[in-house]
Amino acid sequence: MPCDWATNGPRWEKFFQAAIRQVQRQVHPSLVIDEDTLATVEAHLVRVLGHLCNAPLKNAREVQERVRAVLPTDLAKWAVGEAEEAMKMYHAKGKKKKETNLVFPVEKTYTKLQKEVFDGAKCDYEVSIYLNAVLEYVCADVLKLAGNYTANCQRRTITKQDFKVAIAADKVLEKVFTPARAAPEKKVPECRYDEIIKDMMAVEGKYVRDLDMVVRVFLEAFEGAPDGVFAESTIADIFNNIREVHDFQRSFYKSLEEAVEDDMPQPNNKKIPAIGAQFEDVAMDEEFDVYSEYCVGYTKALEVLKSVLRNPRAAQYLESKGLRSAVQYVLPQLLVTPCYHIFHYFQLLKVLLKKTPNTHEDYSRILDVQCLLNSLELQLKRECDAFLPRRPQHASPMRQYTVFGQPLDDTHQGNYYKKSKALLGKQNIGALQEIQARIEGFEGADIAKGNYELLREGPLVKLTLKGTVSKASKGGQGKERHVFLFDNALICCKAGADSKTGLGKPSSSSSSSSSSSSSSSSSSSASSSSAGDCDLVFKERFALQGMTLRDVPDANDELRCMFECVAADGRKTATFMCRTAAEKHEWLCALFPLCLAPSLTRMLDEKLAEVEKFEPAMELDSARYVFAEPDSEENLLLEPNDAAGGPDQIKGGTLYKLVERLTYPKYADTNYLKQFLLTYRSFTTPVEFLNLLIRRYKVPEPQNATPDNMRRFKKNYVIPIRLRVFNVLRSWIDKHYYDFAEDSALLKHFLEFIKDSMSKDKAMDKAVSSLTKTIRKRREKSEMNKDIVFSQPPPAVDWGDERNPAGFDILTLHPREIARQLTLIESELYRKIRPNELAGQAWSKENKETQSPNALAMIHRFNMVSRWVSTCIVTTPNARERVEVLSKFLEVAECCAQINNFNGVMEIIAGVHSTSTYRLKFTWAQIHERRKDAFQQKVDLMSRDNNYKALRSTLHSINPPCIPYFGMYLTDLTFIEDGNKDYMPGDNKLINFTKRRRCAVVISEVQQYQQQPYNLEPVPEIQEFLCSLETKDENFCFEESQRIEPRGADHPTDAPSSRRAMLAQRAADNPIALRRKSAAPLSPAVRRGGPAGAPNGDDGADAPALPPKRSGPIIPPRRGSQQDVVGGAPAPGIPPRRNTQQNIGGVTSPPLPPKKAGGRK
Repeated sequence: MPCDWATNGPRWEKFFQAAIRQVQRQVHPSLVIDEDTLATVEAHLVRVLGHLCNAPLKNAREVQERVRAVLPTDLAKWAVGEAEEAMKMYHAKGKKKKETNLVFPVEKTYTKLQKEVFDGAKCDYEVSIYLNAVLEYVCADVLKLAGNYTANCQRRTITKQDFKVAIAADKVLEKVFTPARAAPEKKVPECRYDEIIKDMMAVEGKYVRDLDMVVRVFLEAFEGAPDGVFAESTIADIFNNIREVHDFQRSFYKSLEEAVEDDMPQPNNKKIPAIGAQFEDVAMDEEFDVYSEYCVGYTKALEVLKSVLRNPRAAQYLESKGLRSAVQYVLPQLLVTPCYHIFHYFQLLKVLLKKTPNTHEDYSRILDVQCLLNSLELQLKRECDAFLPRRPQHASPMRQYTVFGQPLDDTHQGNYYKKSKALLGKQNIGALQEIQARIEGFEGADIAKGNYELLREGPLVKLTLKGTVSKASKGGQGKERHVFLFDNALICCKAGADSKTGLGKPSSSSSSSSSSSSSSSSSSSASSSSAGDCDLVFKERFALQGMTLRDVPDANDELRCMFECVAADGRKTATFMCRTAAEKHEWLCALFPLCLAPSLTRMLDEKLAEVEKFEPAMELDSARYVFAEPDSEENLLLEPNDAAGGPDQIKGGTLYKLVERLTYPKYADTNYLKQFLLTYRSFTTPVEFLNLLIRRYKVPEPQNATPDNMRRFKKNYVIPIRLRVFNVLRSWIDKHYYDFAEDSALLKHFLEFIKDSMSKDKAMDKAVSSLTKTIRKRREKSEMNKDIVFSQPPPAVDWGDERNPAGFDILTLHPREIARQLTLIESELYRKIRPNELAGQAWSKENKETQSPNALAMIHRFNMVSRWVSTCIVTTPNARERVEVLSKFLEVAECCAQINNFNGVMEIIAGVHSTSTYRLKFTWAQIHERRKDAFQQKVDLMSRDNNYKALRSTLHSINPPCIPYFGMYLTDLTFIEDGNKDYMPGDNKLINFTKRRRCAVVISEVQQYQQQPYNLEPVPEIQEFLCSLETKDENFCFEESQRIEPRGADHPTDAPSSRRAMLAQRAADNPIALRRKSAAPLSPAVRRGGPAGAPNGDDGADAPALPPKRSGPIIPPRRGSQQDVVGGAPAPGIPPRRNTQQNIGGVTSPPLPPKKAGGRK
């Protein structure tokens, strides 16, 4: 693990000071160095050491490569020379630790490096010798320059200023000691929870594919070898329990896939997918323990595999199968993948926990899973620590092992978190562009197009095999190349004109060929060229697709460690030579998986196609099993799916065919499952549905079947069907438990089926346990109300002029608090509405009170509030107070809109646009224009024009919580139900499922706004007032409306203020409050400094006066045709009187807003 030099640097304080002083006496015996300068020189040397040790170093060769990569060329050349001299003396003295010619503390540095820098990783003693030799040379160089400057100034003490002048005077030293100005760090956008889930599923799919490759291609090839080629014990040692891991992983991936597809947010749906239940199920059943056995045997597997490759007969067999190179270079990497993947799960749970809201059901589940897996994680750390690197071998050096822009907390396990290629491509695009900017004369498509990551880079010698290495070094037929290996291309470059060695500078996004981490890239880039500095020249490029890779055997001591690359068209060939056999092995391990991927993928696809084949003779007779009836136009109608690549949608079918497709063994259609469970009550009953699922589960055995056919029949038909039935039952219980809660006989029948049928099948043990646990949780959830905890406190209550419930009315309560408490009441009603109350127009049937109680409550609540609005306005006899009441209701509508209570907005619109209220032209004339304009915006928003286009657009753009206008969805469902038949045309009585699918879309939208509650403080007194509203019917309100503003009158009738009488009545109880209130006008708007009915903050504008009496006659209005004229200006038209509101199935539904025209025509 690389050392964190920001925190560990102080631990090296005064570690090198004695050695630095001794070096200073050697280069300038006549001078001295003060303590401050001594500490400064040491700090700079420690920084250089940090750059060199940004990743563990194992041997002197790796140190040499790191020195050449980090230090400038000239300085590195001389520093490496000094280090080589120190190494020669060390070897000449018999490798005795104290026998070196160095002043710097080699032995102490060796101990400190292992403990504090390399995190216990083992390294050779020569690493310390090499590092100290380099540091000592750099120290002597800078002190010599600083001492020369001090002597020229005729001083004897080397000061800190002398040290700085020496650095500034030498460009090489300046490049070493002056920290490079870091480029502004590109902030990686933090992914949303659903994006993390999507990336997780991509990683899981790739992992399952890798396991398929191991089992289907490699394991089956070993098992299919002739007798004597591979012993059974050899196969068992190499592959261990990989089949168990494979079976578990495929099952786990399928459950994750179904859960994600079921809950993945659709466009305009911000629902968080829940996958915690899947992790909890396998963790409780200890299924992850298969990884423990596998990891224990991994080391032995590699040793046995190496011995197999040395067996000539085994090698010949593998060569005949075309797997010789794949077994040597690809299989070892595939075998180690499960070891990494289990640690990936440990880290994934931390990521999911961080991103999951604590109010979500998955939060507690993930916490439980972490507790269940804690002991397994500790056990695997102990077992795998000896052989598992911190980062997968040959993984991309540029991979940043962080979680979507945020560093991982657990640094030991952080490197095991996997990302998909798509996400890596997004994060690495900048680094890939920087690499291309370094290459002069680059040809072909951009690196960032078609490549996701840099897998490896380093120096290689390109040969023609006609010369020798000695000629190559003299500029003959061997040329040094700096080679970049990406996932789809191999790019060769030569050193640029400004480079004095044959090596290009390593990418700032990658380290040397030895392993490094993300932290190393930032530190090593200090001495690298900035983006845009071309230190390399483009030479050639190989496309990896179709490229042939050959391992070239050693010719002699000079021509060794070679491999050959042949382009797909055969016209381009290149032979590369590595410096060591280990380096060659690393290059081949990186190249072969890429070159062999097409052929291995083709072999795997053929194997999987064979597995998917189904024996036609194994089909059941429909007389014995009704679900085995072949598909035909008489029982099933399909139509293409709108989604690309999705299964065909069901247009119509018999009930048996609908249930059969619900549990189809070939694929799972989660959208169809969701639609079916939302709407099935419109064409069947819960009891009949459960009985059909039980019949579907009990698949009869085929007659006269051979044992092999029976095994394949169970694997390809019986088990998938039973798993599908289990998934349907679990979704039914989890999402629609009310069917069982309201019918004890149904629940009893279901539990008996679990006990009598499912429990007898050992393969369904986990399914039975999961169903039982789900039922228990749903029972507990229904028996106790779980308080929702919000991360932020609710806003403070806005009390109005009155806190005594006896004095509550529309004028004494604050409009904002009225809107809040209305919202809390209606949110609770809205969130109680169940899908079965909306299917088949249940709210309008004869037994609607029992079938759709919550939907009816929502409808009745809407009618109550809208009638209360009109009642309050027309029963206020005083004209001035009536204006205040109307203005206050318009303000409440504005407050409802601000907190996304669109149902409340519509209630007020319906109330003030009722016939009795809308005709009050004198009252409307006194409302401030700004208030009327704001209210008109709400009317436009709630308009039913273009099928509520404005409202739907707003709903899809806001964040929850929200209460949509419920009447809009009732209208949608009514149009769908009345405009489509229950059965398809014809005599076959095929259920019209297209109709149900459309209903399910509407019901799903209703559900999506039921998830998030409001974070508001309930006020029981105000809620009690709002739940016991006094309302009058439409006839009474219209009569009162005509009394207070008679038809044809030139001014409204007036009466004494009822509020003054009320204040006088309460004066005896609270004389102080009376004195406080009597000093202010009655209008709340005036008390805020504005006219009556004006919005907050309106000041300086006088309220419109009541119209004066006219000498001429006023034209009496005719409802629906003419308009009243007040003062020569048209007043709002009088809409036609509505004695009853719109009826749906005999129940009054929320009224619709009138058109915006002045009069109703």
